[in-house]
Parts: sequence; C-alpha cells; structure tokens
Amino acid sequence: MAAIRRTFFATRQGTVKKTALNEFSNVRKGGIIAIGIDPGDTLIEVKLTRGSIVESDEVKDAGDDVVLITRDGMSIRFNESDVRSMAVRPPACAASIWKKTTRL
Repeated sequence: MAAIRRTFFATRQGTVKKTALNEFSNVRKGGIIAIGIDPGDTLIEVKLTRGSIVESDEVKDAGDDVVLITRDGMSIRFNESDVRSMAVRPPACAASIWKKTTRL
C-alpha cells in the first residue's frame, strides 16, 4: 500500500494542520481555503510530507518528522503521524505546549 502524500502547514503562533494532497485535486473557480488563520497569526511554512503507511492497524512507515523552533530557541520534534489528518474545511490544531506569547 502506498503512502498518501500530505501537506503540513505551520503558523507563527504554533498552529499546525496536515491535509492529504489529493484534497487539493478539484479546485473550484473560487479557490480552496486550505487553512483558517486566526487574526494576528500568519502562515510561516507549508511542506509536502511522505505520509504514513498503516496496514491492518500496524504502522509500516510513520512518515516524516517535524521540528518547530521558537524565536527563543525552544523546540519540539514529533512525527507527522502524531497530527491527525484533516480535510480542507476544518480548523487547524493549536500546539498546546506553547504560551500565548510564543512565536515560531
């Protein structure tokens, strides 16, 4: 079974979102809103990831690792499989380990 490639979004305030690449295959005239961004926040990066491979509830390949680093030098490293994949419409997940004033 092949992995489904994913787009991984990160904002300055630590919000992350992972979406299957095939969600962007049918773009309508009005475009696609890929991620909702809160007022005062900005998108800092979007990367294409390998995606994970799961067969019969067994993880064959966990996919790529993600590293987020703050201005103050703090960092967190996690696997992309730790972030639930969401469709284009739902809001993103906030990384709850950061203080409200932390910036990436």
